[in-house]
Amino acid sequence: MKFDLHVHSEYSKDSKSSHDDILKTASKRGLDGFAICDHDTVEGGLACKKRAWNLALSLRSFPGLRLVLRRGISLFSESARISSLI
Repeated sequence: MKFDLHVHSEYSKDSKSSHDDILKTASKRGLDGFAICDHDTVEGGLACKKRAWNLALSLRSFPGLRLVLRRGISLFSESARISSLI
């Protein structure tokens, strides 16, 4: 299985990728799924997961988070557990 566990969407300040663009790119690259890890919010990941569900796509979309604690220090976490990827 192939997953990209660090994708940013338009919900991050540093990305302009729409959820439809992310879903299309993931499909073209033959991914089984991905985690959207936007800066300081999980809203983009939740919205993309809902979009994939509504389109009946077989891609797995996991909401993640990149939390900026202070300048230069950030914490990254994807919600996917290894057992859920197998």
